[in-house]
Amino acid sequence: MSKRLEEYIFTTFGFPVMLRDVEIKETESGEDYIDIDMKALEHIVIKVLLKSKTALSGAKLAFLRKFLNIPTKELGTQMGIATIDLKRWESCTREPTGLTTVQENRLKYFVLLHLQVMEQKELSKQLFSEKYEQIDNNAPLEIDEYKY
Repeated sequence: MSKRLEEYIFTTFGFPVMLRDVEIKETESGEDYIDIDMKALEHIVIKVLLKSKTALSGAKLAFLRKFLNIPTKELGTQMGIATIDLKRWESCTREPTGLTTVQENRLKYFVLLHLQVMEQKELSKQLFSEKYEQIDNNAPLEIDEYKY
């Protein structure tokens, strides 16, 4: 059984994300879960954070660092910030970090480069690992992902 919600507050990333028009499904044990592509949602959230003009909270900083898949110490070294400061900011989940605008922009740029590399790898994998099919070249091009 499933149902649709107009709005759903998703909190799995450590901060609230408003999702619209979400399908909720039910497990055999009766628990509800949202039916979404988590990887795609993560990438959309990353892009929204990169465009945001508000200061990052500790939870959002932690989310970006985990997306980069690097330890706090390594991020601190790359950004010229003490590890203890990064850990303190990440633990204050709802509070703005102590990052300067320049440091935050540097972090966002670093995340953007990482995201581009990931997307290039995924596209290459899709392009070169699949066999081509003979199709009607007059048929319309189908696009599934258009909510960017």
